[in-house]
Amino acid sequence: QQQAPITGDFMIRQEWNDGFFTKPDPVPANRTRIQIRPRFEVETQVLRMGVGADINYSKDNNLEPKDIPLPLTLLRDNYDSRSIRLDLAYVGVNLSSAIKIDAGRAMMPFRLTEMIWDKDLRIQGGRAVWTLGQGKTGEPVARVSGIYSRGSHVFGDSVKTEGSTLGEGVTIKGGSFDLGFGADKRVDLTGTYLAFDKLENLERMIRRQNTRVGGALTREYGILDVTLRFRTNTPFPMQVVIDGARNRKAPDQRNGFWGALVLGSLIDNRIRGEYTYAKVDRDVTVAAYAGDDFFWATGWLGHRAEVAFAQSPKSSFHVIAQMQQFKDSAILAERTNWFKRLRLEARRSF
Repeated sequence: QQQAPITGDFMIRQEWNDGFFTKPDPVPANRTRIQIRPRFEVETQVLRMGVGADINYSKDNNLEPKDIPLPLTLLRDNYDSRSIRLDLAYVGVNLSSAIKIDAGRAMMPFRLTEMIWDKDLRIQGGRAVWTLGQGKTGEPVARVSGIYSRGSHVFGDSVKTEGSTLGEGVTIKGGSFDLGFGADKRVDLTGTYLAFDKLENLERMIRRQNTRVGGALTREYGILDVTLRFRTNTPFPMQVVIDGARNRKAPDQRNGFWGALVLGSLIDNRIRGEYTYAKVDRDVTVAAYAGDDFFWATGWLGHRAEVAFAQSPKSSFHVIAQMQQFKDSAILAERTNWFKRLRLEARRSF
């Protein structure tokens, strides 16, 4: 039924970083990255399948950074900067027009911000989505979804040290409920719960800022995340996102807040501006799976401003500026140090 089964996206990024407190850092002062993600997806009335690749090439080798002793003990990225890997590989069945089930390696179905989940990471196992009702525009009025994932990270999170696997390793289980009201003026409320288990199998270099003893993660992670979105298309496109999260299994350092304001649209208009503020405690979530566009995944506070221009509905250019503090650093002086990042990105979908 799908008219264009081969789709994908392409990105070129130039990045500059400044304000490292401890030098040298595994992240270079500037770097260039090219990413291509072709996908082949088809769907009939009953069956559905997809397969896709993630192709990266960067000026820097983030697994062997310059002037950093090997083996690497810290990796801030959720991608291998010089790699070709499987991005998607799933089969699915439509039990009805409302209930869809997929098995394999697929995109995260929950509506999470980067505070909790990196948009470039996938789940590996199964997902189910039940749309209880839809509005006139096709957006869900109510939707329930669930996942079970194992061995899904780009880097090792399983017993087998050579990489991710469906064998024994980190497991992620979760459920989410969405409510939405309106069309031109719309309010969406999303509640999500994620439980991480067997975190001792995480590759040490991606354990990052979470509380550790002897290099091992010592806390449990059961994350409750609630996100409120308000969107209006008149008199001009605008969206407000407010996201709060808490790790219910941690005694402290367990809360996160994410707020964003978006003005304009690259679909309906040619320009969009976005501002994000976030304050994320050290153990609000498992740092290895949170968004890597921010320098730290947890334990930080900071700001991001973005201006984007659309050449066409499928082609855009982005200017992104960030300022962050590592508020939960073990080094007291670093907590007030501002780290700065500037990114230029050209994106195109096909």
